[in-house]
Amino acid sequence: MKRIGKLKKTIVLVTAFLLMLSLSGCGGNKKDNEKSVSNNTEENTSIESTEDTTENTAENMTDKNNNIGAEKNELDYDAIYAPVIDEILDMIVNGYDDEKNYLYSSTGIIEGVMYRTKTDLLDNIGYVIEDINGDGVAELLIGENMSGNYENPKDESYVYSGYTYKNGEIVCFLEGWGRSSYRWMGNGNFLYNGSSSAMSSMFGQCYLNADGTELAWVDFYYSDVVGDGSEIGFFHNTTGKVDDSASEIIDLSDDEFWGLMDNYKCELLDWNIIGEGIELPEEDKKMEDIIGDWLFQNGATLSLDKYNSWTLYDDEGNWLFGGDFETDDQFGDLQLRFFSEVGDTGNRQVAGGTFYYDATGYPALDVEFEKYLTDFTDEKVTLNKGIN
Repeated sequence: MKRIGKLKKTIVLVTAFLLMLSLSGCGGNKKDNEKSVSNNTEENTSIESTEDTTENTAENMTDKNNNIGAEKNELDYDAIYAPVIDEILDMIVNGYDDEKNYLYSSTGIIEGVMYRTKTDLLDNIGYVIEDINGDGVAELLIGENMSGNYENPKDESYVYSGYTYKNGEIVCFLEGWGRSSYRWMGNGNFLYNGSSSAMSSMFGQCYLNADGTELAWVDFYYSDVVGDGSEIGFFHNTTGKVDDSASEIIDLSDDEFWGLMDNYKCELLDWNIIGEGIELPEEDKKMEDIIGDWLFQNGATLSLDKYNSWTLYDDEGNWLFGGDFETDDQFGDLQLRFFSEVGDTGNRQVAGGTFYYDATGYPALDVEFEKYLTDFTDEKVTLNKGIN
């Protein structure tokens, strides 16, 4: 169902999040804002075809370095990377605190904490510790396996952050999020896919270099405006940067250019789930079940989010009313009170209801709205949870 209504609180949160993206990275480093998706400049030989490129990169480095740093492997990497994992787990369970100094803040995880439920994150976010470039130092990858959809039917492993251990310090070499994502290809290689605007998107194959602190590029493709800005051109380089002067122009149709993505083959990682065995407090569990879309029989929707905001949509997805809601646990059932500034009424309660588990253990929500708020119910109604 299309959502066209926006709440003030959501706008503030999104604005703050975008500001955070422009100022922070892994470990709080400022990102380069000059039309670049990375600061990796290691030179590589250009490859015309993206097929069978994996064996030419990190796999070769593994063979060359398999006898280097053997004693480094004796380090206790579980203990070394524990602060990263503990910080991420704390953020998932307790939420993101913009006043807290996170040492290993991952934008992808922060994005998830802001827009997904605790249960979802605890069940899916995981880590892998292994030497991915063959230099004798084990790296830490944080991510999750994502199920395919109609645009990309394949299940793939998304990597939100990558860390290595250098000179006694944890160093971040990779950071991904929704519009700038990395997927695991195997043999230390990653598929990158990003977008900075409707006219500029990019993708390509990269790997952790021999130094172990930066990504090097096998291929990097991107679209960018050309001429007077009304047309889009396609470009290729091996630097990982959006730089027309250092790239070759590719004469391909839209379908042919984006079809190059099909040449990249990804693999699934076997993640150690961060939240395995963790039980949320009963109150948190109830709130997790409240969050989502609650459906009226005629197709209208009451949408509740993790920030205690509610929005009422009609059966065509048009915004009707919105505001904040409060909860109060009474006698085992969670009571909800809905508030909204509507016309001259001021900020007052306009609806009330009860969240409970029915006889089958399924979440249920009984809500009674002020009569003028809806034309499809004038009494208390039981809503079913689901997504249209």
